[in-house]
Amino acid sequence: MSSNDSRRENANDADSRTTLENAPVAEPIWSEPKAEIDQYGRPTGNHWVRCLHCKIAVGTGDKDTASHKQTCPLAGTGGIDE
Repeated sequence: MSSNDSRRENANDADSRTTLENAPVAEPIWSEPKAEIDQYGRPTGNHWVRCLHCKIAVGTGDKDTASHKQTCPLAGTGGIDE
């Protein structure tokens, strides 16, 4: 192998690393779960999340049936993460 071939291989390695580093990353849809608090400031044991696009809040178990606002990119999808 010549030094030119070696340089070409190194360039290809650099290109592949750049491609992997620039790969699209899935944007989070829901906030981190937060503890639900009752009127007295005590945790209820339930948790909720907020849609990062339209800001609706739902229980953590209700994400797949959430009704998003019409302007939300998830409107009509039921909030299912794809």
